[in-house]
Amino acid sequence: MKYRADIDGLLAVAVMPVVLYHVGAGPFTGGFVGVDVFFVISGFLITSLIVEDIRNDRFSLLDFYERRARRILPPLFAVMAASAVAAYLLFLPPPLLGFSESLIATSFFGSNFYFWWQVDYFDAPAELKPLLHTWSLAVEEQFYLLYPLLLLLVVRRWKNAWPVVIMMLMVVSYLASIWAVRRMPAAAFYLLPYRAWELLLGAMLASGFAPKVGGRRLAEVLSLAGVALIAYAVFTYRTSMVFPGRAAVYPCLGAALLIYAGGLSTETLVGRAMTWRPVVFIGLISYSLYLWHWPIVVFGKYWLVMPPTPTILAGMVLASVVLSYLSWKWLEGPIRAKLRLPTRRELAAGIGACVAAFLVFGMWGIAAQGWPHRISPVVLALADEKQFMHDRRDCNGVSNKQLSDLCIRGASGVAPDFILVGDSHADALSPGLFAAAAAAGRAGYQFTEGGYRPAYGFDRVGDEMRIRKLDANLRELIERSGIRDIFIMAYWSSAMKNEYLDANGHRRSAALVLAHSLTTLARSDPNIRLFVIEDNPSAPQLSPGTAARAIHFGKQPSVGIARQEYQEQLDAFRPVLREIEKLPNVKVIALGDLLCDKSFCGSTSADQPLYRDDNHLSIVGASRLQGMLTDILARPSAAASNH
Repeated sequence: MKYRADIDGLLAVAVMPVVLYHVGAGPFTGGFVGVDVFFVISGFLITSLIVEDIRNDRFSLLDFYERRARRILPPLFAVMAASAVAAYLLFLPPPLLGFSESLIATSFFGSNFYFWWQVDYFDAPAELKPLLHTWSLAVEEQFYLLYPLLLLLVVRRWKNAWPVVIMMLMVVSYLASIWAVRRMPAAAFYLLPYRAWELLLGAMLASGFAPKVGGRRLAEVLSLAGVALIAYAVFTYRTSMVFPGRAAVYPCLGAALLIYAGGLSTETLVGRAMTWRPVVFIGLISYSLYLWHWPIVVFGKYWLVMPPTPTILAGMVLASVVLSYLSWKWLEGPIRAKLRLPTRRELAAGIGACVAAFLVFGMWGIAAQGWPHRISPVVLALADEKQFMHDRRDCNGVSNKQLSDLCIRGASGVAPDFILVGDSHADALSPGLFAAAAAAGRAGYQFTEGGYRPAYGFDRVGDEMRIRKLDANLRELIERSGIRDIFIMAYWSSAMKNEYLDANGHRRSAALVLAHSLTTLARSDPNIRLFVIEDNPSAPQLSPGTAARAIHFGKQPSVGIARQEYQEQLDAFRPVLREIEKLPNVKVIALGDLLCDKSFCGSTSADQPLYRDDNHLSIVGASRLQGMLTDILARPSAAASNH
């Protein structure tokens, strides 16, 4: 295959948005689509090489897998080894335990399955997963494990008709992605069957299915359109949107147009930019840059504790580029050119030794539970965030429960006369609310589930079926029980980022949907009293794990956030509150004065953490609200008192 400098330029276009997105560069909110661009490029390049070899009767599976190993493994293993050392030196036991598991999964190109299985509402944030980005490598290598065999079969059997087979597979995978992204979004993101169409789109370009007609003028138009499609995704997409599915079409089609246009002519405005030497250089080191940048960001932020400044983030990008160049120059290039490990046997021995070392580290780390002996007892106590969770977590998660199985908490021996509704923030608050209920001689139902906020009459994009079921169950509970006091709490600032559709499929703002849903709930019975609880503060500085890191690294412990910052978090929900506060039976419960002083929201009270992580109250934090909630519960509604 003839070398195309514009493809290296396109690799730069793919990798830089990913890097800038990961360091939090403001405009690059959709930079994660660079991975999709990578997939299209990879499908094009690999298919071109395989088909050329098959047609010239020189294709060998062993040669193919050896080339892949020489291309992929040396820089990957270097990053894995460096990450293992950094994780041991820096990570506290919980994240080190998770890293050990991911190291084993990555060694077998199964990290996409590992991170898919790990998806959970309370899962550790991405900032604690240095190998998270290897999921895309796993998808590619799983694809290329079988794809050459498929091409060998179809090209020889159907000769010129084989592109039709590839296109059929691409369509099936794409339709599967559209289906899965709303029903099992994590699987749609991480697993090969729902991502294969992106690689196969590149394969279609390599098949010659789209004949190269026209010249520079057409190439100019198509390349500009390709850049526009990728830019649209990079600068407008958000992590809260449904992805991949239909949304992935824009960056993938943009990449396909640029590849096609580059085959017509590089003497275009875009072509000249893509073949500019600095851009080509970034493209040449793009694989190493993709590998190195994320661990640098993860470990850098972890050690810094406090959010990095723009200058430090720029330094991380620069360090990533330098390391990537060294990796490409002294490791990736020489091994690909067989200047090092020249024979297949030496290569296999090197791979085997590395994998064995990673397995030993990973299994030892798991068996040792993250090597806690490295850490002082004070830090260990703070780092174990699970100890700050309440012991009735079985009450959270009601979508698979019958109404008769809901937890009734509070005073014993009395009928429930109120309901706590909401997501995991409501569950975190529950110890304080139900302790207050016990003090007031009352009991209530707990109706909470991770991510649940009522959406009466609307569909929450990506989570339609679950929310509909929960809404229906909540209605039934209210009607059956005759309960008229309803407390609702949620991670409101997060809820405001959800996307909703009305019955006609029209997009509606979260503010409109939440205001409508809470109003509907309040108006469902004239005797209902709806207590809407404002959210608690959320920030990394509030987490006991963050305080543990600060002590561990000898830094000033981060003890909270300014109350003004908390006020800005609350402001996101203000449009909804303005609507529902007009109703006479709605009362808004503010938490600010109980969790903050006039200027500061601290992370502890009497040296006890008020939060169990960066956005959920701990048992101590929930208990701090008990007195105020007891006063409210001591005044039941007329309907509740006669219940």
